[in-house]
Amino acid sequence: MGTCDGTSLVVFLVGLAAGTFCTIASKLLFQMHAPGLDGRVHAFTPPLFQTFVMFLGMSFALPAHYLGEWYRARQAVHSECCGGASPATPDEPPRRRPSALETYLVLAVPSVFDLIATCLMVLGLLHTAASVWMLLRGGGIVFVALMKHFVLRDSLTPYAERPWHFLVFPRVPSP
Repeated sequence: MGTCDGTSLVVFLVGLAAGTFCTIASKLLFQMHAPGLDGRVHAFTPPLFQTFVMFLGMSFALPAHYLGEWYRARQAVHSECCGGASPATPDEPPRRRPSALETYLVLAVPSVFDLIATCLMVLGLLHTAASVWMLLRGGGIVFVALMKHFVLRDSLTPYAERPWHFLVFPRVPSP
């Protein structure tokens, strides 16, 4: 079982605060009113716009990814030229790394589903209270664990064996 130190507590609290802030900000965005091109006041309710803004914000992670890839490639060249250990033994052929295109194609399918899920979640937030939306969003993990156990007949790991146990006693570890 993992440890819970001060750093873990700070990360958890920052995540909790950031998630709560983002949900409230999203709900406030849907309660805004502004004059349209025709001069009449309209409610601002475009869920696709908010999903696009989220997607745009996440795309700022790409430069960090490319910087990490550049650094890894630089370290690999440095270790090869300066007598670093070879990644493969003489008996074992070197493993083929997937190309960037293959990696992007493999990641495209879950990314599209994540984008669709984000659109549906923002659409749900438009029509429900923020508190109910947060409960349903958090409860999704429990429902998935229950379906995995009872529908797919797949045994859960010891940490996920009793997901309902954590709803009642969140600090008591599962046996």
